[in-house]
Amino acid sequence: MIASKIRSSVIRAAVAATACALALAGCSSSSPGAKGTSGAASSAAPTAGGTLHVVRAESFDGWDPDASSAYSSYQTVYAVLEPLVRFGSDGRALEPGIATKWSYDKAATSWTFTLRDDVTFSDGAPLTSADVAFSAKVWADGPNFGSLYAGIKAVKTPNPTTVVFEMATPNTSLPVLMSWSSSAVYPKDFGGRTAKDFYAKPLGAGAFIVTDWSPGGRITMARNPTYYQRDAPISTASRST
Repeated sequence: MIASKIRSSVIRAAVAATACALALAGCSSSSPGAKGTSGAASSAAPTAGGTLHVVRAESFDGWDPDASSAYSSYQTVYAVLEPLVRFGSDGRALEPGIATKWSYDKAATSWTFTLRDDVTFSDGAPLTSADVAFSAKVWADGPNFGSLYAGIKAVKTPNPTTVVFEMATPNTSLPVLMSWSSSAVYPKDFGGRTAKDFYAKPLGAGAFIVTDWSPGGRITMARNPTYYQRDAPISTASRST
């Protein structure tokens, strides 16, 4: 049963990463010959600007990753509330993201993650190890996925760009868990808001910011101008209906 849960979570993370990669690829304005209008593939090179429309097959169930149950929700949350580590575009390899590197000690009971020093939340506030430590508590307290983080015994923050996860037992796969949408990094204390208010208007370090949304309805997102990947996303807005 545990193996089944892990496989399901890995699939969820891979799907989320694929959706995020598609969002980052961007989309130029449609023309009569563009794919998605007449069915013919466009040969035009990607350009900055434009709007990407995404139709979901499932209803969106909110910005709290622990309360999400639909794949489309994981995909959407990932674009706004980014975790420490990114899945590669192939859905298999892990890539640096908010964390640039990670390693574990000889006993595999202590993991050290080094954060980028230029990452900010979409409001411009710097993202530091204190935010990650707060987020880890949110993950562990989650009634649905909290058990996945039970192996994290303590989180230490020796400096603003270093996070140390002390594990209860040897663990050599923590970075995989740190790439899942349930491992979203939040601002410490939800930026001074209650959890309810935060999830009503989320603020993250992902590629997009939320400009408008409704439960089960349309979501409008705009490019995050402070995103640490300066050349992404290419498109200036994304709307999911």
